[in-house]
Amino acid sequence: MTGSENRTNKNNNKTVITVLVIVLIIALIALIGFVVTGKLNFGAEGDENIETTGDERLDTNADPNDTDSESLVAEDKLTEELALNAVKNYVYEKEPGLKEMENSEDYTIYFTVETNEEDKIVVLYRAYTGAQIRYYIDRETGDTYITELVPGIIDEETESGETFNVKDYL
Repeated sequence: MTGSENRTNKNNNKTVITVLVIVLIIALIALIGFVVTGKLNFGAEGDENIETTGDERLDTNADPNDTDSESLVAEDKLTEELALNAVKNYVYEKEPGLKEMENSEDYTIYFTVETNEEDKIVVLYRAYTGAQIRYYIDRETGDTYITELVPGIIDEETESGETFNVKDYL
């Protein structure tokens, strides 16, 4: 191999490496963009602890103040709809600007209701940051504890230590 051919091969190798680096940088920027905007969620594996069917999810766009509390309590137990509205009231009280963010197309925020195997009502609040905050509610007493899962940061659902009673937010 002559010196000229050797330089050509080195230049070709540098070009290939440069192109690969540029492609990797573009892919990384796109991935970060999807994660930040909430269009890509790595937290799906955290949902296996809660068994749900599509029938258990409620309309989360309902106004929490439009419910008749007495009609939603069956046999002195909280219903899923009442628990959802109470958790929304609690979250809105803690974060007053959240209601406007929830109705905006700029943020991915939602609430869903699920029931776990211990017959607790579980309200999942997916924050605009991507955090998955679950409220575990005792149907009879209304006592609630909170867990948090932040995909990529806190990969296991962990208790926050925060507790309250949802009946205080009806």
